[in-house]
Amino acid sequence: MSASATSSGSNATFQTRSKPQEIRKANIIAARSVADAIRTSLGPKGMDKLIKTAKGKTIISNDGHTILKEMAILHPVAKMLVEVSKSQDIESGDGTTSVVILTGSLLHACERLLNMGIHPMIIAETFQEIAARCCQILYDDLALKIDLHNDYQTLVKAASTSLSSKIVNQYSHKLAPLAVDCVLKLAGDRYNSSGDDLTHNGINVDLSNVRLIKKLGGTIDDTEMVNGVCLTQTAVKLANGPIRMEKAKIGLIQFQISPPKPDTQNNIIVNDYRQMDKILKEERAYLLNICKKIKKSKCNVLLIQKSILRDAVNDMALHFLAKLKIMVVKDIERDEIEFLSKSLGCKSIADIDLFTEDRLGQADLVEEIDSDGSRILTITGIKQQSTVVKDQNKESSESFDQGISKLAQEKNSLLEKERTKLNESVSDATSTKSTGDSNSSMADDTSGINKENVYKRYYQQSTEVTQPTVSVIIRGANNLILDETERSIHDALCVIRCLVKKPALLPGGGCPEIYLSRKLTSEANLLSGSRQQCFQEFAKALEIIPVTLAENSGMNSVNVITELKNKMADGKRFAGLSARRTGSIDNVVEEHILQPLLVSTSAITLAAECCKSILRIDDINFSR
Repeated sequence: MSASATSSGSNATFQTRSKPQEIRKANIIAARSVADAIRTSLGPKGMDKLIKTAKGKTIISNDGHTILKEMAILHPVAKMLVEVSKSQDIESGDGTTSVVILTGSLLHACERLLNMGIHPMIIAETFQEIAARCCQILYDDLALKIDLHNDYQTLVKAASTSLSSKIVNQYSHKLAPLAVDCVLKLAGDRYNSSGDDLTHNGINVDLSNVRLIKKLGGTIDDTEMVNGVCLTQTAVKLANGPIRMEKAKIGLIQFQISPPKPDTQNNIIVNDYRQMDKILKEERAYLLNICKKIKKSKCNVLLIQKSILRDAVNDMALHFLAKLKIMVVKDIERDEIEFLSKSLGCKSIADIDLFTEDRLGQADLVEEIDSDGSRILTITGIKQQSTVVKDQNKESSESFDQGISKLAQEKNSLLEKERTKLNESVSDATSTKSTGDSNSSMADDTSGINKENVYKRYYQQSTEVTQPTVSVIIRGANNLILDETERSIHDALCVIRCLVKKPALLPGGGCPEIYLSRKLTSEANLLSGSRQQCFQEFAKALEIIPVTLAENSGMNSVNVITELKNKMADGKRFAGLSARRTGSIDNVVEEHILQPLLVSTSAITLAAECCKSILRIDDINFSR
């Protein structure tokens, strides 16, 4: 009985020990299957994928992140590679296919190391150490430092390399300079230090300030950049209102300029023509009052949010606004409000009582332009402004007291409105009592004003400044071309953003991977034991990038890798595969095949981190 129990326990222990190994191998196979699925999309000769979404939309792309995002992936570990691609897209914008392929190759190396009996945590930690070493080698030995002020053409060549693998690569002569100009415009005044200083400090450019607008018609060559904000909505011409405004003061409203409606579906029956006439007069007076308040604030361009429940602005209001020489743009989408508020330097206004001059944005010109048969509204010469405030040190105590009085008057006015509403809804006796209570509370509120809040509101210096904004009008023959052009421009923008953040380039064409492979192999000869094995396997795994480039170009990968290593052994450290034009081994720097340093270092680091996360998994459990 005891022997039987012991035997049973021994078998259970054996099964438990073998289970983590099986789980790891299954996870590695699932992750590698994802990497193999997009290997053919790498490089300038890579293939495109046609994706049919669940909603029936068709996507044609060779962008790794786009393909993985739309793929129906169920395995939880395979989904981790999708997240790695997403992280690479956020960090550097390019290299989303490379990072997944490299992760799959490193996992294959991990599988071989596990079969040698090396503990998974030793593999994971050593791989992270090697990744950090690779980043240092790339920066010290291969990185080409650039001066952002004098190397404009180098930036254009880097953007062209990013576009070389896209459907729109024949238009790189147009899109690459456009991407460079957009990013340098966003860098603005911060773009004024030397390349060496920027290498350490860096400039973070917010690409959300680049507005990409897709318009059917024309060709990709017709794509253009506008130094300002572009809107697909056009000015309202129904009441012969202005469609061009110089020295514009722009208001952004989220309320409707139309007669109010009851909250519920009620019907109002009017039996007397005098009552009908009174209703029309009240509507006219109501709308005219709103329009006059808008004009009083010196607003001459009005952006109106799209409304669902009732008209955002009716014909009578448009007539009044046209007479007051106010340009009207309606049907602004709700999700555009925050962007427009930030870009134009104006504050969104939800009530007409809050419509004041200090909430308006300013621009030199607002006009409609014709772009190959399409009408687009452009806002250019946007003033980079901060909130107009005063400095307490320059004001006397008298004006500070005036600030307190102003705040007190505002509070009294609000209380007066509340008291009026209360008087209309209760009996005379009750309203009299409430009036007395309200008056006493008004006195209490006036005496209890916080002077520190008054100082912050009226006197403290503000530092909020409107950031520059650029727009790109993308033209194309159909929606598939427009979507792929948008993704390609985004990748090119991200490449230039990486160079502005860390101004250093690397040769492309598999050159960095072969150089690292040779360097790690030589360093592995100085080690012993499991660390030596990890260094050697990591070095072999890096060769997957030039191997894939050669295979996708129709070349013999074994011959390509051998020739690359031989040329580097002869001292030609910039030797790489020029698959874009010649399909031969050349000096890729002279061929202008360049990529940002941040793209390669980010890909290696993320791939090593993903391998560590997968190796740490020894079981999969399902929740109830």
